[in-house]
Amino acid sequence: MRQSFELPQGLEGKLTRWIVENAGREDWGNAREMRTLLEKAREAQALRLAQDPHADLRRLEVADFEDAMGYG
Repeated sequence: MRQSFELPQGLEGKLTRWIVENAGREDWGNAREMRTLLEKAREAQALRLAQDPHADLRRLEVADFEDAMGYG
């Protein structure tokens, strides 16, 4: 199943920071970490959408990723 999401402006800097902070961990796995991050961001998005049912289902917000990264 192909998924189409719009990523928010300003994500790159936060994502770079998160990668730099975590890439040195012994259990770090690039693809696994990115997949897990996206899954957690989608969970945060679902919680946000539950409060605003008119929000765009395809749009992930910076706050969704911040929650997923533990910054929120």
